[in-house]
Amino acid sequence: RMSRGKSRGTADALIFRLTPDEQEVNYLALQGTAKVALFKETAKDAVSPGQQVEADEIRLVSFPDESKVSRISATGACSLTLSVSAVAADKVQGQFVGLVFDRDGDLTDYSASGEARVDLADRTGGDERRVWGDKITYHKRGDVLKTLGTEKMPARIDSARTEVEAGWITVSQESGNMQSSGGVKLVLKPGKDDKAVGFFLKEKPVFI
Repeated sequence: RMSRGKSRGTADALIFRLTPDEQEVNYLALQGTAKVALFKETAKDAVSPGQQVEADEIRLVSFPDESKVSRISATGACSLTLSVSAVAADKVQGQFVGLVFDRDGDLTDYSASGEARVDLADRTGGDERRVWGDKITYHKRGDVLKTLGTEKMPARIDSARTEVEAGWITVSQESGNMQSSGGVKLVLKPGKDDKAVGFFLKEKPVFI
């Protein structure tokens, strides 16, 4: 078992490396049925939404000059819950997953590969989305999620109103704008709100 503040972790085995002065841990590996719940402590002693990771192996690396987690990598049957608010969380799955944090403890980037899947929580009153691909990446700076496919496993995004399959797809988390390329197949589904899709019949799906 390991703990730091509100953060917790368990595994069959723990391997850790200390800083030269032996006062802090700058590397930690949890091996075998590994679970980590990582939280950022706020100034008012409250706990912000955090990340929960389960995998065969989880590795945590701190900044060289500060005992704060800068990167997390997980391998083997990875499952992550990434809180985006008090009531919403993204879910990430894959054989390999990587997380990157800034010095404030905020998640800035993540990636998943090996039959990757991401379930995106509703952020702006729109539809929840499910994303599949050989590799899925997210970069906070551009607020863009990208999924890459292969010939056997195309990239795919599905929601209540649209389903798209292509070689690659990008989607803006905030605006919902989407781009795709490479053998694109698009389905515009009829909605329950009786809204027409452009000049097409609202009762029928549209295939492009």
